[in-house]
Amino acid sequence: MSAKSKLALLALVYLIVLILVSIGAPKELNWRDSFTKTDKIPFGCRVLHESLGDLFPNREVYSAVRTIYEEHIDSTAQWENYIFIDRSLRLDELDSRRLLDQVDQGSHLFLSANFGYQSTLLDTLGIYARPYWDYDIQGVMDSVKANRQIDLSDKRSIVAPYTLEQEEGQEYRIRYSSFIQYFRYYDCEYDVEVLGHALDSLPNFLRVRYGRGSILIHGAPEAMTNYHILDETSRPYATKVLSYLPIGSVYWDEYYKIGKSEAARTTMREVLTRRSPRLAWYIFLGSLLIYVLFYTKRKQRIIPIKEKFENKSLEYARTVGSMYYEEGAPSDILQKRMEYFRDFIARRFYLRDIQFSDRDAKLLSEKTGFPVDRSEKLFQILRNLKERKVISDGQLEAAVKRLNEFYSSL
Repeated sequence: MSAKSKLALLALVYLIVLILVSIGAPKELNWRDSFTKTDKIPFGCRVLHESLGDLFPNREVYSAVRTIYEEHIDSTAQWENYIFIDRSLRLDELDSRRLLDQVDQGSHLFLSANFGYQSTLLDTLGIYARPYWDYDIQGVMDSVKANRQIDLSDKRSIVAPYTLEQEEGQEYRIRYSSFIQYFRYYDCEYDVEVLGHALDSLPNFLRVRYGRGSILIHGAPEAMTNYHILDETSRPYATKVLSYLPIGSVYWDEYYKIGKSEAARTTMREVLTRRSPRLAWYIFLGSLLIYVLFYTKRKQRIIPIKEKFENKSLEYARTVGSMYYEEGAPSDILQKRMEYFRDFIARRFYLRDIQFSDRDAKLLSEKTGFPVDRSEKLFQILRNLKERKVISDGQLEAAVKRLNEFYSSL
């Protein structure tokens, strides 16, 4: 077996081993908080979205993938309940105003998001979200202060108690990823009702009466995810929070979870954010590196350098001219010059079958702008000489001089 074949076999074995290791390795649990209706990961909202048919029986559930403003521009439909669940919900002024207009007309809005969702909408209501950093357990204090993030796969992850006003003494323990959030509403001009607390005393769930509708502001979006709804101890919390919405049609937001970032999602980003495609990509890069290291040598002999072909047309013309001149045949030279002249006139000015008559001279003058008298003189000389078998050198020079005058005038 040649060295080349051995190297190829070694690379193949290397790839097979990597593929088997990647297939047999246990899959990592994805703790990313997506809140989308399609994700089965712990912090996705697939279970909640599929349960909306039970929470709002016989009512339409519409999933929006555009902004509030765009949805209402293209449709006159008005939903009774608007549900927004996200880690950081940022509504611009147009969307906030559109939502408030819908609530003012009788719709109900449910917002569940973390600290980053302060926006025009909350500012309009005079409500402020605040993080609470002092509730930490031993072992994760440094992580919270350094990163504002906690590895939720760690068994020591923080769990905080949440309560609802309608159930005295009943606590629901919810895992959270960064901080506990509560609300201040001392500047709110609307009727505010506290529906729930975090840590027994921090207002974490509010209802604001606005026009003919209401706005439910909830500060623990993690409670609405698959992880807690599938947990028997925390499942009732999510359903009871949503029970404050009346039975009616549902507008479920997907745009603010993935819509704005969809354009920024490239194929490479999708590959690198998933374990198996990422591993396959690294295997491909490793294989490509091996190929570059061992197979980029030249596999053929060096191509010899050849000199460029020289243009010897002028030299050839001089040789032929000298030959005619030495043989003493001016009439042959004149015949060649006349044939070239006819060919030039035919190709350049589309005048064929030139017989060197006065009529041909006038046509040539009209086509080229060469003076008529000089054209007639040129054709007269050529007409007189073409019939002669023998001409002198002086007659040849006179004819050539007239031809050169014509060429130089163009």
